[in-house]
Amino acid sequence: MINTIDKLLQLMDVLHDKDALEQLVEELYTDDAFFEDPLVRADGLRAIQKMWRSFGAMCSEFHARIQRQLVEDNAVVVEWEMQSKARMWPISVTIPVVSWLEINGQGKIVSHKDYWDVMTAMRRLLPVAKPVEKLLPGALGRGR
Repeated sequence: MINTIDKLLQLMDVLHDKDALEQLVEELYTDDAFFEDPLVRADGLRAIQKMWRSFGAMCSEFHARIQRQLVEDNAVVVEWEMQSKARMWPISVTIPVVSWLEINGQGKIVSHKDYWDVMTAMRRLLPVAKPVEKLLPGALGRGR
């Protein structure tokens, strides 16, 4: 299962190489796997390949650093620190991510769920997001 994590790290290195990306996704995920995070859901191998290609198109740089990982039976939980630089912004953003992976007997990913906070990403990506976030509790009737 640790090999699966190593391959996920490799995936981030080949985001801009379509052929290598598609081959590695085929090695990592089952045909009927799904990926889900706060913004995206991809059902099936082809949709997951498309999702990773889109991610590569949006990011000029992408790196991940594993904080810790837990492996038990067919489940892997990985706490990452993801750093990316979007093509449209000259800002590099680092956000904490937790991935929950279910792995089959052949070592392939059946389900991949990423958990991360959208507001944290927005605050770090857009300097204007922090002042707007401070206004939200009052605007939503939850102010002090």
